[in-house]
This record gives sequence, structure tokens and C-alpha cells, in this order.
Amino acid sequence: MPETSGLVEPLEPLPQTGEDHSLWRGEVHVTTVATLYKKIRFYTRENLGAGDIHLPPEELDTEAFVLTLSEASAAELGLAGGDRGSAWRAVGSLLRRVAPLFVRCQPADLGLSSHVRSPHFGCPALFLYDRVQGGVGLSELLFRGQRELLNAALEVVERCDCEAGCPACVGPREEVGPLGKETARRLLEHLSRGVLPTDVPVAAQDDAPVEAPA
Repeated sequence: MPETSGLVEPLEPLPQTGEDHSLWRGEVHVTTVATLYKKIRFYTRENLGAGDIHLPPEELDTEAFVLTLSEASAAELGLAGGDRGSAWRAVGSLLRRVAPLFVRCQPADLGLSSHVRSPHFGCPALFLYDRVQGGVGLSELLFRGQRELLNAALEVVERCDCEAGCPACVGPREEVGPLGKETARRLLEHLSRGVLPTDVPVAAQDDAPVEAPA
């Protein structure tokens, strides 16, 4: 069972507008490298050990739905410093789990890359990308249904009875930190109040990434 690290890069420059948070859809290049090999016992999933591996990277040109958050809002919502960045990753993981309910796909059909400070945007960014070469339209469905997606993720967090995170919502406390669930909830509340991307010209989506400021 390999563990991987990934890098997602937009294939074309994306305009960086939007004072608070922005939604994007565009082409990306995904590079995935297997860095560790775990030995897992069948049925029980018990971890029997691990070792380093060196394999060539896997590369994929596909489409992605991207969500970015301004640095000012990130600091205000608690993403600055410490292990708070784990909450941003938890938000992305939850969106990835909820998304198949809206785009009618398997969870494995979507990939996730999260950046507390994206090298392209210079701010926190989440990439939900189609794991099929060239894409099959999942990013467009996510882009158009982003409000329902964010509201559904927020509902999962609010209805979960755990205190600080569990596998049913944002992930175990050991992964997201003691303030992970609260930070994720505040992020989702903030993001779900964004502007719907209904005024974006459809023709603009043919050859270039589309941005909807929020």
C-alpha cells in the first residue's frame, strides 16, 4: 500500500481576483510520487511496518475545481500558525467525501490537493481534481453546485456529536488537532456564504479557466 505526495499546477495562468475567497475551474497538471510503502494485514488493516520506496512520478493532465481563501480571512478564521493547517486539509477531505452525492461518481474518482499557502495563488487553496486523464466534467459539476456542496459539508460537521473531530466528520482529533473541528466549522460557515457563480459567461469556459469571485 503506497503513500503518495502530490503537486497540482494550473496549466494556464489564472487571474487572481476576489477579495475574500474565489472559485475556479481550469486545467491542471498533477504529479504524484509514491514515497512510502506500508505493509497492511488483510481484513484487520493492521499496520505491520513501512519502508521507503523510489518510483518515478505519475503525471496527469486533467481538470480541477479550485477554492481559494484570502490570507486576511485565513488569519481571521484561525488558519495561521501551529497545526491549524490540518483543519484546511480536513475541509478538503470532507468536501471530497460529500461530492459524490452531487456529481454521481465514486470517491476514488476525485483527487485532493490542499495548500495552506499555494505556490500559484499565494494563499490557502483546495484542488478537487478529476482523476481521469483529460477530465470527464466532474470539475464543472462541482463548480456549478459549489453552494450545495459547501452546505452539505457544513451540515455533516454541525450534526456530528463528537467534540473535537472524528472519522465521521473532519477526521480524528490526532489528525486535525484539538481545534480542528471548530476551525473547519468556521471555515465552512464562512465559505458557504459566498456568491453563487451564476453570472459567469458559458462561452468563457471553452478555452480558459473560469473564475467566480466571492
